[in-house]
Amino acid sequence: MQFRSINPFDNQVLDVYEGSTTEQVNYKIEKTHQAYLQWKNTGFEERSSLIHSAAAELMKNKKLYSESITLEMGKPIKEAVAEIEKCAMVCSYYAEKAIDFLKDTPLDTP
Repeated sequence: MQFRSINPFDNQVLDVYEGSTTEQVNYKIEKTHQAYLQWKNTGFEERSSLIHSAAAELMKNKKLYSESITLEMGKPIKEAVAEIEKCAMVCSYYAEKAIDFLKDTPLDTP
């Protein structure tokens, strides 16, 4: 089965993607599970560094990503740029704050 990426503004087909076979899906599920097993043991310092890198990648290539959003979703370029910047900001925010958010917090209860 094929999937098409269509520009909603002019209905131009941007690209065509082949669907995955059952074997390909099962392989991807297994690879994802293996990644999870590794990631769950990754400390906050390394996670924070990786998430900061994701934010930097978004900002470095925001023009490319924004153009892709505009072509595939029909979103105005100004809004697409703002979306990329917001995603980068959220990445940075949680890279800084996650360790504090996930700390145990004692509660006084009756």
